[in-house]
Amino acid sequence: MIFKIIEECSNCDFEYVPPTVRLTGVTMGNRQIVISKMKKDDKLILVRDYNNEFDKNAIAVLKEDGTSVGWIPRDIARIIAPEIDCGVKWQCNIDEILGNEETLRGVSINLFYFS
Repeated sequence: MIFKIIEECSNCDFEYVPPTVRLTGVTMGNRQIVISKMKKDDKLILVRDYNNEFDKNAIAVLKEDGTSVGWIPRDIARIIAPEIDCGVKWQCNIDEILGNEETLRGVSINLFYFS
């Protein structure tokens, strides 16, 4: 993926964002069950969580029906949260479901945006 600097947004300082990241928080609640029913290329939604008491840049990752899958890692959220706040339309889909029925599952996603 090629990422462009969004010059119209003066609050955004471009930093490298890896095109593929592994989600955090995937073992909380019923997320392991949710993840077990997902597959490669499923579209996901990024939603800023402005009220998160643990991370001011928190970005939740949801299925299209609003079911929580996990969170963007803090070091990546620090970069893209301000971009989302100033209008950059970040999107993602599933790159890979990690693990299997006998282990905890993880989710690797592709991050990209359209200008």
